[in-house]
Amino acid sequence: GFSDADHGSTAFEKVPEALSQLRPITVCALNGSIYGGATDLVLACDLRIAADHAQLGLTETTLAIIPGAGGTQRLPRLVGRSRAKDLILTGRKLDAAEAERIGLVNRVVAEQDVLATAMTLAEKMAQNSPLAMRKAKEAMLGSSGRPLQEAFDVEDACIKLVLRSQDAREGSRAFMEK
Repeated sequence: GFSDADHGSTAFEKVPEALSQLRPITVCALNGSIYGGATDLVLACDLRIAADHAQLGLTETTLAIIPGAGGTQRLPRLVGRSRAKDLILTGRKLDAAEAERIGLVNRVVAEQDVLATAMTLAEKMAQNSPLAMRKAKEAMLGSSGRPLQEAFDVEDACIKLVLRSQDAREGSRAFMEK
């Protein structure tokens, strides 16, 4: 059996955290069955588009282990603690419709449209200010789990930086010209 001393961080366990910290916005296109560690990768992405036949779940407890690449922390933040407990402790697999209903995926589309939908979403976001996108993501990540007033302080620091940028001045000017 494994003891705590036997379990060191593997390279894979670090990948979801690195993915979640990327400066660009990440969009995941799910087209198939995604379980265990692959679901940890999905949870680390900013947005998730699923094909209508997709299934996913953190199924590790059915194998006598627990999610070890951030799933026990990211899933509750996405779907709430009670739902996360249900999914992790039972190892239950979700279909795409339920995953969307509980907020685990952002959109469900037909199988043939999943990649195009993810690309269209990414292209739309790419038209936005890179600085504004980066700072919005930073504000959300940096305030997670903090008391509300501290979270507002993180947001305030991000917005002040964005408002001083050339992008914000150009965006305001374009808005006024419309």
